[in-house]
Amino acid sequence: MLDRKNARLMDLVNNQLARQTGKPGADAFRPLGWMIRGIDTWESNQPRALEDLRAHARQGVVDLYDFLVEQPATFSCSPEEFILGYRPALEAAVPPEHVAALEAWYRGVGTVFRWLDVPRGEALDDATADRFRQEVGRALTGVADVLLPAQEAWGRIRARLG
Repeated sequence: MLDRKNARLMDLVNNQLARQTGKPGADAFRPLGWMIRGIDTWESNQPRALEDLRAHARQGVVDLYDFLVEQPATFSCSPEEFILGYRPALEAAVPPEHVAALEAWYRGVGTVFRWLDVPRGEALDDATADRFRQEVGRALTGVADVLLPAQEAWGRIRARLG
């Protein structure tokens, strides 16, 4: 369940998560890319999407989790500092709009973490695969809206500092 109208989400998917490898056939994507394709094509081609998820969701969700939790470390900061641009001295003093960004980040990472034990192969039934694609798709959408601005800001800061 990816919102193809969300420009930030599609930028994240196409440029960082599901880039094509340039190879043919089964090697066209990494497992994360195949997992995202399964999530994305569920509505239009459920049998093919289920096949992609059965084969690649287990490793794809691990790759997605690794990618997300490594983002703050890439810029040598905590998740809070990465998302907000500062490390709050008192969590109770964080403005509501900043709290919303942190909630989106932690909700997304938490959802991906909960799905690390996604069944593989035939053990991934239609109902579980549908729930997986909805929850992980929503998590990706929410995370993209805070991740990409944070990456851009920290990239500019890093470039300025040299």
